[in-house]
Amino acid sequence: MTGPVIDEWLQSRFNEEQSHFLSGIHPLSAMAMSVDGSAFRESGATVPDLVIQRWLHMCDSNRRYADQSEHSLIGVVLRQKGSWEAVADVLNLPDERAAQEYYGDLVVRLKHWPPRGPSRL
Repeated sequence: MTGPVIDEWLQSRFNEEQSHFLSGIHPLSAMAMSVDGSAFRESGATVPDLVIQRWLHMCDSNRRYADQSEHSLIGVVLRQKGSWEAVADVLNLPDERAAQEYYGDLVVRLKHWPPRGPSRL
């Protein structure tokens, strides 16, 4: 769910057919698609500050959800397989040391929330 600010801005950027196509795409992908094309850059169009703030909030929230889920996934692999080597295999990391470092970084990200200070939304 993106919220009305993002939804309205995305709808303003595309015609009806394009908007229908975007409705099936993850909102973060839709935002990237809406600004990464040459037509957007060449038009001189801008993204309003409020849309940028909400977009950042959406990035942070999705990253948080993914981090929380990945933390649980690693816990499951450790319980079921019993080794950091198994975690490394699942995460496609070179070895157990890399898996432990990755997990440590994940724990730090989860502890230090929000990533850039209190939300202004």
